[in-house]
Amino acid sequence: MTDTPPPTTPIEPKPVQPHADQDQLMLDETVTIGQRLDLCLADADLGPLLTARGFNAARLQAGLALQVTTLDKFNLRTRAMAAADGAAEQVGAADTLARGRFQEVRDTCRALFKTAADKRALLLDGRVPDDRQQFIGLVLNMLKTVRLKSYSDQLVEFGVTGTQLDALEQAVDALKAAEMEYTQAYTAGLRATEERNAAYAALVDWHGTFAALAKVATKDRPDLEARLKF
Repeated sequence: MTDTPPPTTPIEPKPVQPHADQDQLMLDETVTIGQRLDLCLADADLGPLLTARGFNAARLQAGLALQVTTLDKFNLRTRAMAAADGAAEQVGAADTLARGRFQEVRDTCRALFKTAADKRALLLDGRVPDDRQQFIGLVLNMLKTVRLKSYSDQLVEFGVTGTQLDALEQAVDALKAAEMEYTQAYTAGLRATEERNAAYAALVDWHGTFAALAKVATKDRPDLEARLKF
């Protein structure tokens, strides 16, 4: 729900653009319905005609409540999608950091440990996977081996310390946490979208009945129908 209700000024519908963003079209329609219902509640000429067709003030208020709920769902979805976007950025940053630290360790290992047995033990063959879960598994498995004294002593001699290995593990842990947070935020965004769509569908269904009967109610008063701007 917005801090201020939709304005009650006469409705000026925007022309529909054939390739306009669907979310914006839905929001525009929701706002327009609210303006229309505010107008009906405030207009002394429209009130009696609509009441005669079953749309008294209480029923109009019920429709307006649907409209307010729909706006609430739009706002909730906007926040949820923004949170998901922020979480995605955090994943990207964590991924870049972890891969950078890993590559430094891997390149050093490749320079020092050249036998086939060492390469197999340290998982040095092949390319680094793009898939994050596979990448995380690769790093954690390599760390188990590279911390063995037979490898770690040589790595320290050539500039890769235990502190650096710990920093790599911390970067991978941060990446796992960022991935989990993104999954939760993405799921929340999907749920918010479903709730928004359901609220909008209920509003549009209610408004469809209202619009049809309002046109019947004002068929002899084109000036009043013009105010509604269907």
